[in-house]
Amino acid sequence: MRYCTLLLLLMCATAHAQLNKLNRFFYHRGAITDNIGCYFAERPVVNLIPVRKVAENQAVVKFMIPKAKVSSAEARAAIDRINKEGRITHNAPGSQQLNQTQVTPWYKIQVAEVTTPIDGIMFQFSFDPRKVRITYATFNSIQQQPGVVFQLHHLDVLEQLKDHNSAPHRLAKGTRIVIDQGHGGEDSGAVGHFNIREKDIAYQVGAKVAQHLQHAGFTVATTRAHDVFVPLDERTTFANEWGADLFVSIHANSSPRPTTAGIETYFLNLPATVDVYTANHHNMSQQRQTWRDEQSAILAQNVHQLTLNSIHRNYPNVPDLKVKKAISQVLLGTNMPSVLIELGFLSNEQEAIRLNTTTYQDTLARGICDGITQYCAKYA
Repeated sequence: MRYCTLLLLLMCATAHAQLNKLNRFFYHRGAITDNIGCYFAERPVVNLIPVRKVAENQAVVKFMIPKAKVSSAEARAAIDRINKEGRITHNAPGSQQLNQTQVTPWYKIQVAEVTTPIDGIMFQFSFDPRKVRITYATFNSIQQQPGVVFQLHHLDVLEQLKDHNSAPHRLAKGTRIVIDQGHGGEDSGAVGHFNIREKDIAYQVGAKVAQHLQHAGFTVATTRAHDVFVPLDERTTFANEWGADLFVSIHANSSPRPTTAGIETYFLNLPATVDVYTANHHNMSQQRQTWRDEQSAILAQNVHQLTLNSIHRNYPNVPDLKVKKAISQVLLGTNMPSVLIELGFLSNEQEAIRLNTTTYQDTLARGICDGITQYCAKYA
């Protein structure tokens, strides 16, 4: 009866709502937390249908996004993949943060467009509440795109990390670092003066950063080895499952105002999440996220300041656009401290010319490497 009443209320509340298009869908896998990110044309209304506990080891929760529809082939293909995977299991990677104990939290996801009792998109999660905690939040991304993220936290792994989360993270040479070179392949990113493409700048600078870090003794991987398109959730899943300790995403900027210039750095700013089921140790996932966000802020400050210092030695007039909080899919999908740095504006003629030169790229790469090294030294 309560379920029917809820559905009737939803029907009344959304009868005249405008169709909301789901444009992009990402599934970020990780040993600690999995993230499902969905981007819509308008801010989505998320209606939680209360958790139904089937057994001690099984519960079902549903989310209804009324008056919504999958609008892109890309999003539909991603949803089809997640629907076909069925039950999800995980093995903890051999990172420095986790021991080798195998962990197998499980859940099953089904995403479907529905027409009864109202039009919309239904997300259904079947999960073991002893092993998985589910939270969600709505947000506006760095490009001001509205969306929702569903987070599935693996309690077995969080239990292993409990002491690690409450103590300073101690890093040393040998730390695993992922350098994410933005865009690639058919995704050119921003295209600026003289047809200079963001994907090329990100790749070139990222390769130099990786080389500097390797020479400094760190273990480094990049998300692409050449000019190829790699989906955002594959980049973050690789970093998570490889057991990366840090993640640095490299991009170039663009603006409608041709005079805008400078360097800016971002770290994640996710709004408060809603917990759909209070399981044992439910605070551990929040503690882990708080730790990651705090460390990301420190990493962002180090990378930003040391990059500026490196650039200002020869280019003192490059503007400091500061460190900022924002939501980006590559930051949202990672389980470790992560930052995104914008190296300059391709829409600014002077910066585009500089960004396309080896000397300027080397200077940027050295600064980014110095910032990462300084961050790691503080916790070594």
